[in-house]
Amino acid sequence: MKTRFIGSVVYLQEVHNEKFDARLCEHCGYKATKRNLLLYHLLTKHKIPPPANYSFPKCEHCEYYALSEALLVKHRNVHSAESINKEMFICKVCRAGFKTATALNGHIQMKSHWVGTNQRVSSHAEPYPPQKVGFSISRALPS
Repeated sequence: MKTRFIGSVVYLQEVHNEKFDARLCEHCGYKATKRNLLLYHLLTKHKIPPPANYSFPKCEHCEYYALSEALLVKHRNVHSAESINKEMFICKVCRAGFKTATALNGHIQMKSHWVGTNQRVSSHAEPYPPQKVGFSISRALPS
């Protein structure tokens, strides 16, 4: 497949006078908006390491590479929840547990579990009383 893609690039350059886009993955045709996203794509999808002067933070617990240190810190929460073997973020409406606040927020939006509005969720027998906050995250304490 690689040869076929490179052949099409040569065809576009020679026949149609098209310029080659350096943000285009030569292995699969993925087009990145920035160079670092292309390098990240090459590393995570094709196992091609970035140049020596460029590196991505790697999780010490798994094979995950992050685009930034901040995303790696966020990823580490998954491992801390696994080590406790409990979900740390609980939906106050249906008591579903999630490992990250982002996952809980997605659940709240998808299921319309907005605590604090006057809307009642009919599938729940005991809705929580209205609060001033649009939604609430409760964090379970490790036992």
